[in-house]
Amino acid sequence: TNGIDFSVMADGQLLGHMEPSDIYVLFGNALDNAIECLSGLPENERHMKLTVRSVRDLISIRCENTCHTVPRFVGGLPQTTKGRAIDHGFGTKSIAAICEKYGGRLRMTADGELFVLSVLLPSKK
Repeated sequence: TNGIDFSVMADGQLLGHMEPSDIYVLFGNALDNAIECLSGLPENERHMKLTVRSVRDLISIRCENTCHTVPRFVGGLPQTTKGRAIDHGFGTKSIAAICEKYGGRLRMTADGELFVLSVLLPSKK
């Protein structure tokens, strides 16, 4: 677990209307980005939390992790800190595309202590 304190509270049934590949891409990219950020921190600061829950008529997905460096945001998405930007940054764009596909909203924020990825999707009733 790379010394990461990871807590999850998720109601996976809420995502039953989504294509499995979309679920994989959304969570895979969100978690990969969080893990990459945390790997550069001391072990006692490696904290990550994931929640998937129902809020009124919406599905709330929230992934947060400790992050001491505020990334540069363009169009609401953090920009890669890796070498050639043309070769990176597809993960966050993929998350945004999935949110759009399901009529949802994506918000990413960082304040120098915490990075938060927040997705709101309409519930499938």
